[in-house]
Amino acid sequence: MTESASSGARYSRAEGAVLKRVGGAGAVYLPANGSLHVLNRTGEAIVRALEEPASIEELAVALAAASGSPVDAVARDVAAFLPQLVELGVLVEA
Repeated sequence: MTESASSGARYSRAEGAVLKRVGGAGAVYLPANGSLHVLNRTGEAIVRALEEPASIEELAVALAAASGSPVDAVARDVAAFLPQLVELGVLVEA
């Protein structure tokens, strides 16, 4: 795992981040800089699940339960995707 997606870290939505539907796709609007980021299903599920701060493990369990996918596979996907969302400013380490 990368440093920014370490197993003990907790993540939350960036302050003011608004999850929206745009043209049938999930998107996050960041009013702080006026940017809008269209998300794939995995990204949308992660951002939606982070109404409260959570760790990779907590996210993986919640998303696996919702999708019926194996927790270990979901954890790998989440760990790979979180750094991208942090870099975009959509998520922050809590």
